[in-house]
Amino acid sequence: MDATDRAHRLFFHGMALVVVGLVMGAVIQSLANPRLGLSAHTGTLVNGVLVIAMGAFWTRLTHSPTVETIAWWLVVAGSWVGSVALFLAAAFGTNTGTPLHGAQHPAAPWQEALVGAGLVGGGVAVLTGCTLALWGLRRTMR
Repeated sequence: MDATDRAHRLFFHGMALVVVGLVMGAVIQSLANPRLGLSAHTGTLVNGVLVIAMGAFWTRLTHSPTVETIAWWLVVAGSWVGSVALFLAAAFGTNTGTPLHGAQHPAAPWQEALVGAGLVGGGVAVLTGCTLALWGLRRTMR
């Protein structure tokens, strides 16, 4: 898959995240922690817009194909994992990884661990993917 295909797939995944985020907004009141559901809704929408924006400049990256592939997977997988983890946090009512929005909602230890791993893993993946993308753009400014 070349950079143009990856850019197109970023647009696809970004729009899919936006649609999923909108659906999350429709079920907020049904979740164990609706306030955290609102965070999942907005967080997923923001992730979708980020992925769409990255698709717009993806063909300008100056990375090797291997580094570009790694960055792409980090952004896409990290966005999905983080969004699912936020939704699960709202559905389970976890509080360890989300103390501001989940303070009154204790959950089972396995649920806390799953959500915590998803939030940390997704966040680190997206941050690393965005950093690699930024690094790939630096040479195009000359």
